[in-house]
Amino acid sequence: MICLKTIVLQGFKSFAHLTIIEFSSGLNVVVGPNGSGKSNLLDALRFVLGERTRDGKGSQISRVIFHGSASYRSLGMASVETKWTTKGGNGAWSMERRVFASGESEYFWNGEKVRLLDL
Repeated sequence: MICLKTIVLQGFKSFAHLTIIEFSSGLNVVVGPNGSGKSNLLDALRFVLGERTRDGKGSQISRVIFHGSASYRSLGMASVETKWTTKGGNGAWSMERRVFASGESEYFWNGEKVRLLDL
């Protein structure tokens, strides 16, 4: 069985700062008030797995980048990294996706840059 261990977000939607969320090997439940980022966490998982925008236009994907607020400046990039392991702990790997304001994406497998097709 494959288990999600960690999601690392930076500049992704409402996650302006570096945010590290760790999961247990059992059942995990995400709870919180409206607007606290629960849906954005699921969006981050879909994002790192390579989901494209509905219309396929690169300009739309840049919407996931944190665009600033009264307290924080706008960022030019969003990054989501996931760390996975097997239930027994025999194997581990990571996937990361970065998107830039231009709409261009980069993908990484265990820290090595790859193409989406390679994943």
